[in-house]
Amino acid sequence: MIAAAHLQTPGIYWLSILPVVVLAGSAVAVVLTRAIGRNSPVVFPVTLVIAAAGVIGAGVLAVFQWVDVERTRTGGGPYTAIAKMVVIDRFGIFLEIVILVATALALLLSIAYLQRQELPRVEYVALLLFSASGMLIMATANDLIVVFLALEILSIPLYVLVALDRSRLSSQEAGLKYFILGSFSSAIFLYGVALVYGGTGTTTLFAGGRSIAAFLSGNVLLDNGTLLIGLMLLLVGLGFKVAAAPFHMWTPDVYQGAPTPITGFMASATKAAGFAALLRVLYTAFSSYRVDWAPAIWALAVLSLLVGSIAALMQTDLKRMLAYSSISHAGYILIAVQAASSRGREAALAYLAIYAFMVIGSFGVITVLSGRGDDDHTIAGYRGLAAREPVLAGLLTFFLLAQAGVPLTGGFIAKLGVFEAAEQSHEYALALIGMLAAAIAAYFYLRAVVTMYTAPEGEPGGDAGSGATPEGDLLVRRRLRVDPWSGIVLAVAVAGVLVTGFAPEVVYHFARQATLIG
Repeated sequence: MIAAAHLQTPGIYWLSILPVVVLAGSAVAVVLTRAIGRNSPVVFPVTLVIAAAGVIGAGVLAVFQWVDVERTRTGGGPYTAIAKMVVIDRFGIFLEIVILVATALALLLSIAYLQRQELPRVEYVALLLFSASGMLIMATANDLIVVFLALEILSIPLYVLVALDRSRLSSQEAGLKYFILGSFSSAIFLYGVALVYGGTGTTTLFAGGRSIAAFLSGNVLLDNGTLLIGLMLLLVGLGFKVAAAPFHMWTPDVYQGAPTPITGFMASATKAAGFAALLRVLYTAFSSYRVDWAPAIWALAVLSLLVGSIAALMQTDLKRMLAYSSISHAGYILIAVQAASSRGREAALAYLAIYAFMVIGSFGVITVLSGRGDDDHTIAGYRGLAAREPVLAGLLTFFLLAQAGVPLTGGFIAKLGVFEAAEQSHEYALALIGMLAAAIAAYFYLRAVVTMYTAPEGEPGGDAGSGATPEGDLLVRRRLRVDPWSGIVLAVAVAGVLVTGFAPEVVYHFARQATLIG
């Protein structure tokens, strides 16, 4: 009793963690609903209402956080909470909102998909919400231990979600590969945390006093080998999550085998969470060591750009092609990270927001076209799609061209911002490599587009030697009906890409306000 009386616990400013509490609480409520209602037909609709309330509630609280950052309670500006383990700044809140938007779109996209594929629906929703709550924690983490916990909270549900379709061998294989490689990356990251702690005596990123940033700015290390090795291991662990080469080996198989809405969720929300941790670690804790980590980021950017663009040329499956495209997009964001300036941070944040709309839109169209089975996504299978489903073909063309960086789309604005940040930081070689990669990427995007507008074999204008598969003919010959929920997702994605293309200041205004980290 005496020991308990002297136990000091950190004060909690609840608004700092309420978005996470609400989202995780909704996931727990979904599980309890399933336990109480069991196989009742009303369980899934109630589950969707709970999930919607959780995502919307977390979004509203994130907006309150955005306003709260400037309140006089903290003297204005970012602040830390819970023994400095959590930091509330507009950088983290911006990415929280990106993650929540991606989560909402993925949930809507999954409603009809789950029924069509006959997957465990309630469990799917709960796992998705738990994973998203881990991503929110990562966006505002100010301690390497918290980053690791967030990494595990977001990853473990994803392992299950990727392998959730037990009727498809590719889904089981993808889940196993993701679990094994993800476990290795988590172990490497944790080893990096241990070495950084050994070199600095703390795992807190910044906030004065006893933190990594304060230690490195106030001390000159005669032997910093342990610290640098720890930093490199942190980069390996986070590089795995953002799908940066050469830590990308899991990406093609997992993106191809996972349920398509989950692929879109991973490509958007997981990438945003991974870059949130990467930017915070580099720009706050190790800002004084830029000369040491800059060459590693330069190499990661170049490898991601070249591997993603060149490997995508050889893909025959559309989901695998978009997986390699995701790797190259990580390279563009790393160009902005390498710039190490406020303009670079602004470009990285805007890119993550715009890319979320582009990639969810792309996988949204693929989800609608997937039909029963979700296992045939060959590019040849989309031959003649424009003649059978002109609207869906037009939407997929729009999203692919946006990712290629065609003007008047958000993708063009995102790439332009990255190249401008590189130019201002005199990273001319990196910008040139990025432009070369964009030119290469344009080819494989256009190849998919041309295939959709080519008549299938056996029809007027078709090519008997085109190699179109029977499965592909079946794909384009059936008439599809887009469910209302998927229609909403596609409409929101189109609006997001168009608005950021025609009025980029909409996203850049908020990204600019979010460039101050910590």
